[in-house]
Amino acid sequence: MTKEQTHFITINQETYFKSLAKDLSSLSILGFFCWFNSNFIGGSYFVNFLILCMIFLYAAKIKRSGLKDASFYSVKIEKINQIKEILEENQNDKSN
Repeated sequence: MTKEQTHFITINQETYFKSLAKDLSSLSILGFFCWFNSNFIGGSYFVNFLILCMIFLYAAKIKRSGLKDASFYSVKIEKINQIKEILEENQNDKSN
């Protein structure tokens, strides 16, 4: 029996609205590049294709396959410090 190990730990402290605002601003900047390309650079289809690829990659948020992630949301600073201490202890135990 194989034991799955967590390779990445993600701690998100932003709220839903902050995350939504960040995503919308990123996508609007990419949309601005398409508009700028069509109005001022001559509307190159290749540049629009690259920008569209960046939008799809951003939306898909491609992850590495085969690795297990652990995600936590709205974690307090005290808990983050406890997690850091535990990880440092585990790292010190492995090195000894």
